Amino acid sequence: MSRTVKFDGRPIWAEVSLGALTHNFRAIRAHVNPKGTRGPRRKVLAVIKSNAYGHGIVPVARALSKVRADWFGVTCSAEGAELRTNGIREPILILTGFWAGEEKRILDNHLTPAIMSTDQLLLLEKAAAQQHKPRKRPFDFHLKVDSGMNRLGIPPSEIPAFARALADCPHLRLAGTFTHIASSEVFTTEQTIEQEITFDKALACMRSLGLDPGVVHMANSAAIVSRPSTWRDMVRPGAILYGYHQFFEPSELNAEMEQKLSVRPVLS
Repeated sequence: MSRTVKFDGRPIWAEVSLGALTHNFRAIRAHVNPKGTRGPRRKVLAVIKSNAYGHGIVPVARALSKVRADWFGVTCSAEGAELRTNGIREPILILTGFWAGEEKRILDNHLTPAIMSTDQLLLLEKAAAQQHKPRKRPFDFHLKVDSGMNRLGIPPSEIPAFARALADCPHLRLAGTFTHIASSEVFTTEQTIEQEITFDKALACMRSLGLDPGVVHMANSAAIVSRPSTWRDMVRPGAILYGYHQFFEPSELNAEMEQKLSVRPVLS
């Protein structure tokens, strides 16, 4: 796939290799499902947010659909709706949640929103109740837990209040729980280990309250390469899907990590 555009009067040629993209996806899937592993196969959510990092969200999604990506991750409901319009039928997670007023588009396009707060939960329940039909299954969402990145997600201390609110939301179903690792490529601190511990405590709290966390996921690109303990039920490759390894600290790790998972640059 290639495209020529003019910038300041000069032609610029960008070529996106869908062959490299699908190679990377298959390599990632094999890496997190090594031979001899027992239990269910780990799912792979392909992160195609922000127009697939500039690579073109629709052609990238179509190519990854053909090699059976389990999920897609997008920035907002508009990206999810664009994928649905173009025939993408896989589950789509809105990674950054939603603003009030987007609920109808989310429901109409069968998108899965990340919920960050009880307020969002109640907004979604109200919209789902209005669209509910007899015997229709509850509408799925994923809960994002802030395990220490301090950007998005519900604090673990608020999980009991969240569980009480969810008990009054018959039209919604908790289908997944996730968190985001702040610096999984940095091995000079224990931040990632601390986030794992915090996340596991949050999951244990949920289960003690009778909440099934559903599909559990936390591993981003660097964690996919270097931290198997974070792989859980599903992984979320972003930059590595497009052929780019993050820079590891200490730097002596870089060659080792690139050798563990060989990927090809998608854009030239």
